[in-house]
Amino acid sequence: MKQVQLSLSADDKYRQARIQRTRLLDFIQETGLSSNKGTPTCRQHAAGAVSIKKGLTKTGKFRAYYGNLITCKSIWSCPVCAYGEALVRQERINNLLRDLPKTGAYLLFVTFTLQHNYKNSLDETLNLLNKSFKEFQQGSGYKSLQKQLELEGSIRVLEITHSHLNGWHPHLHCVFVVDKETTPQFTKQAKELIFNRWESIVKRNGGFTNNLAIDVKRVYSDSPLSRYLSKLAQELTQGINKKGRNGSRTPFAILADLFNYEYKRPPCSCTYYKENETLQLKKKCDLCLWLEYETTMKGKKQIGFSGVRSLEKRCEQLEKESTQDEIDNMLYTSIEKFAELSNSTYNIIRYNKIANKILETIETDGIPGFTKFMDTYQYETIDENGEVKTFTGLSYNLLAK
Repeated sequence: MKQVQLSLSADDKYRQARIQRTRLLDFIQETGLSSNKGTPTCRQHAAGAVSIKKGLTKTGKFRAYYGNLITCKSIWSCPVCAYGEALVRQERINNLLRDLPKTGAYLLFVTFTLQHNYKNSLDETLNLLNKSFKEFQQGSGYKSLQKQLELEGSIRVLEITHSHLNGWHPHLHCVFVVDKETTPQFTKQAKELIFNRWESIVKRNGGFTNNLAIDVKRVYSDSPLSRYLSKLAQELTQGINKKGRNGSRTPFAILADLFNYEYKRPPCSCTYYKENETLQLKKKCDLCLWLEYETTMKGKKQIGFSGVRSLEKRCEQLEKESTQDEIDNMLYTSIEKFAELSNSTYNIIRYNKIANKILETIETDGIPGFTKFMDTYQYETIDENGEVKTFTGLSYNLLAK
């Protein structure tokens, strides 16, 4: 019998992604898969009472979410915080790149990569990339490049992917701000100049590259830089375990493949082979890949910039830590407080993993559905004598009318 595949609505996709982000954060916290300072306790505590807010999206959809929670804001380690942070940073870059052409500047989109293989560690490849790019922007060779391109400065975003074929693939997506019109002829010349300098520096640092390592494109509008930054948000919105070309995966996709519904840390399953009676690593397991990535990226910057002072001043806000209000105002056009919860009630909700169920109930059934769910919910606790007791109803303060 032919199977009929039902397409999910936008609401279903949104809620599935929200559940997945929460599950992955729970998985990290319950299995100790983060060395980041704030991620192990992210969203477990509140600054005062826990609020539930309801906002109207730009497409006219009502969404419910929790407020006043203490978050880690990690763009690398936390699948929940990374979603909001990526959206805010994308919008900041979009706004900047819309404004720059109004000042008479022209934009080139440049991608910097280098050759790597499965045996290279992420730390090794990332250090080579960062060292080479730093040297690219120094010395008389760079001053000559600045003069030929009339280069005012650059904005860059770091992206990390992995494939079992070629290993870790850190790369930089940049916008070069130039004063020359980016005609096809100028763009071709710019690519040759940039590649020649990049190739010599990478080789001098012990790496390898070829003419595919540099990509240079003209930017008209809706810059590829902001689109690449938004890939993180898209992965977390539309399916965190989506695979890229040639089987490449984002780190959060690796985490999703590692996830299990028992919230247990899996054992190492790396495979090896013998060479001259010595064991050699054949393939790293997802556990070791995630731990390598999470440890390596701790404290690293995602966004960087350099150039004349006027450009640097405009870029300073790009990687500033976002506030909850900034995330809220980017996602919603109308926000109202729906309810407040005590910390003890929120702890029960979090322990029983019903936080997303409550939000979905608010979105689909409003006040009647919320009050019915909270008033009739049954849960168990263990008292100081070890006895299991069953309770009905969760306390709340309804603020919506």
